[in-house]
Amino acid sequence: QSITWTVKTDYSDIRLNEILARNLNAYNHEDTFPDYVEIVNAGNLSVLLEGLVLTDDLDRKDKFTFGAGMVLNPGEYMLLHADSNTGPSGIHIGFSLDSEGESLYLLDSAGENAKILDQVRFGLQIPNLSIGRNEEFQWVLGTPSPGNLNQQTPTADSSALVINEWLADGAFVYNEEFIELYNPAL
Repeated sequence: QSITWTVKTDYSDIRLNEILARNLNAYNHEDTFPDYVEIVNAGNLSVLLEGLVLTDDLDRKDKFTFGAGMVLNPGEYMLLHADSNTGPSGIHIGFSLDSEGESLYLLDSAGENAKILDQVRFGLQIPNLSIGRNEEFQWVLGTPSPGNLNQQTPTADSSALVINEWLADGAFVYNEEFIELYNPAL
């Protein structure tokens, strides 16, 4: 599926920066373990966030709207807790993230003609690891680093992955065909 959007230059420096969508115990916030979304102002000017929207459903552009007077200064991160628990301090967006995968959108408004400022689509999440943008603004696997520079988590070299076994017709042994992958480096 392809989505077309217009980048609104007023907000082009405001970006989704890090997502933790399966927080079992990596990020403790006042004895709770919420998932989170982090945004960053990558520009040189302060930006008024008032009226911007964060949602995981383009048919529901009212899921979370940034309130009056919310400003993000140059180089500053803003942490948004992905839950509806208003007991602990901080900003709570009122919805959780799907650890099985979904899309997340940052919009310029909640209106019918809202423009997508930034978005990310992610799949099944590894417990206690985040996805975040690296220096080239590509999404990579990371160690949760709320409010700080993203910490990329090293992954194994995929060139070391080999096919170890292949069963093309399992009529006599198994009910299904399968492929087994093996990484000799592990």
